[in-house]
Amino acid sequence: MRVLPRLPLTRPLSRRVATIGGAALLTLLLLAGATLMGLAMSRQMKDIVSEQFNQQQLGLARLIASRIEDNFNLVSKELVVLNLSPSLRSADLPVWERRTGITLSNLEEYGAEEIRQINAQGNEVRSLNRQGISQVQKGNFLQDPSFIWAGEGKNKGKIFFGRIKTGLDEKGKSIARLHLAVPHYQPIPDQGNGGVFSGVLLLVVNVTRLVEKYTANIQSGKTGYSWVIDDQGEFLIHPEKGFVGENAFAIREKREPKISFDAINRIQKEKMLTGQEGTGFYYSGWHRGIKGNIKKLIAYSPVFLSRKEPRRFWSVAVAAPISEVEGVIHSLYVRQMNFQLLVVLALIAAGLSLIFSELRYGKALRKEVQRAISDLKESEERYKKLIESAEDIIVTLDEEGKIYSINPYGAAQFGKT
Repeated sequence: MRVLPRLPLTRPLSRRVATIGGAALLTLLLLAGATLMGLAMSRQMKDIVSEQFNQQQLGLARLIASRIEDNFNLVSKELVVLNLSPSLRSADLPVWERRTGITLSNLEEYGAEEIRQINAQGNEVRSLNRQGISQVQKGNFLQDPSFIWAGEGKNKGKIFFGRIKTGLDEKGKSIARLHLAVPHYQPIPDQGNGGVFSGVLLLVVNVTRLVEKYTANIQSGKTGYSWVIDDQGEFLIHPEKGFVGENAFAIREKREPKISFDAINRIQKEKMLTGQEGTGFYYSGWHRGIKGNIKKLIAYSPVFLSRKEPRRFWSVAVAAPISEVEGVIHSLYVRQMNFQLLVVLALIAAGLSLIFSELRYGKALRKEVQRAISDLKESEERYKKLIESAEDIIVTLDEEGKIYSINPYGAAQFGKT
């Protein structure tokens, strides 16, 4: 009797192994993809947050520049108003002192230190400082830059901006001073706007004090600060001791020669000293007492001293180390990575659930197959017993009509075994 072959288990096992391997591979690919995506998004996030931070710094720089402009224009207007006062033509010194003293008092908070008036002959100068001390000096003042400028008729009605000069205040602090001057004309009755040149009126301004009023309390982030340079690239204000009055291109390299300042020098030369505003970054050798190669974000905006003289301007900068934004970036990155981790864990959980489901299915399938095989064996045994005990001739033939099998009773009838 021919027995039917047992059903193999190769097919379900292969499929189960393939499913588990595919799930594991998919999990690894997801982990790798999530890591790469996290790194890419972290860099992108850093760029975005840095740019946003720099835009905030630019807003601060614009605010400082606007306030300095407004107050510098106020100082200029006060000087022009004083220049029109008849008291300046008085030979009585106390009268002159009272009037100029009013202007000095009004402008003291804006850095006004002294008012001077050189006569038309250039051989006498009256002066009054903010301490109320006045004096008259005789001498040769014909070569004073403001007097030479004022003597040119084309400059009538204009304001002279002298070069920044470095000095010390009464407390020994290094400061930068600027001379503002206007030509003074003696009006001639019935001559309209005409007049006779009668000298120059000059105001000495402590510009460090003027700009410090608006930069001292400005703080970008936790440790960022502001500084100002004039149109020659010299510091008017800077938190680093010894920088005021120094050339911005030279003092940094002198302070830290091992660090390259090409980036900030390029920003100063190509942007700040051409009256532009913008943002960028550079490397510094120090920050708030900390030394090292520190990357800083910077925003800058011009301060136009006079709209009539667009070439005369200063530049305000607000700078902060990039570590100011790295804390924010780190916080955002941690939240992002936590979210991605949750997604990956959810995918892993789903994969494990699929694997366990496949394992349970495989186990159930094996039991089902084993039960089917057992039932088949029992069926074969019953069939075998039925055929072998039958007293009839039972044969099976192949396709050519040849006997394939025969039961014992049939074989006996033919004298076969």
